[in-house]
Amino acid sequence: MIFMPVTGYVYSAAGKHSLPWFGLFGFPNLAPYDEVLARAGQRFHYLGAWAIGLLLCAHLAAVVWHFLVKRDEVLARMAPSLAPKRRGGA
Repeated sequence: MIFMPVTGYVYSAAGKHSLPWFGLFGFPNLAPYDEVLARAGQRFHYLGAWAIGLLLCAHLAAVVWHFLVKRDEVLARMAPSLAPKRRGGA
């Protein structure tokens, strides 16, 4: 959660790009212009995005595996509204 904004900041700041935040204000540029540092920030930012994407895919695959293969109650614990309705008391 911290890695992506930091590497994005390093990539932008060291590459002499502006650092606006949704057009509301700009972050100060604390990094000197350095092409090597900007490329390193870009590379780490790119790899971090892939890592998050792969982690998301693995998590979704685990959800599908629990729901379709194991048929356990993991999904119902995460989303109680999807749990099958129980009839009767007790």
